[in-house]
Amino acid sequence: MAKTDITFVPYPGIGAAIPDLMAGRVQIAFGAISAVGQLTATGALKAIAISSPVRSDFMPELPTVSESGLQGFDVDGWLCLLAPAGTPENLIARINKEIIKAVGSPEVVERFSKQGISQPESLGPSDVSAYLRSESDRWANVLKNAKAKSW
Repeated sequence: MAKTDITFVPYPGIGAAIPDLMAGRVQIAFGAISAVGQLTATGALKAIAISSPVRSDFMPELPTVSESGLQGFDVDGWLCLLAPAGTPENLIARINKEIIKAVGSPEVVERFSKQGISQPESLGPSDVSAYLRSESDRWANVLKNAKAKSW
């Protein structure tokens, strides 16, 4: 979106990138607040912006990337539970019902909140499938427009 010439350095996760970021071997990284919040609180890392479309309750002073000038930037974290193809629909429905119940429980909400994670949105199986398709298309376009090459 910013048409910035940047070298992508693939890491298996933010935990592996943090030492290189702290040592100055890489200049910027994206990481979940739950993974880097303590490091920003102690000053070991400097938070620049949050990539979600809205500010975080955990770090409300941190502007969004969109607010910082890159209008429309929206890269929000998500997780989903997957099952093998052919799993009986009644089992998927039962698991989904239990997940929604657990994620909405006061204990889970409080634990997520302490880690800087907003109340998760619980989607049904067909909504998750549609979301995964849209994200796949979205990121395929990002890679195509960036003329990304595999490493």
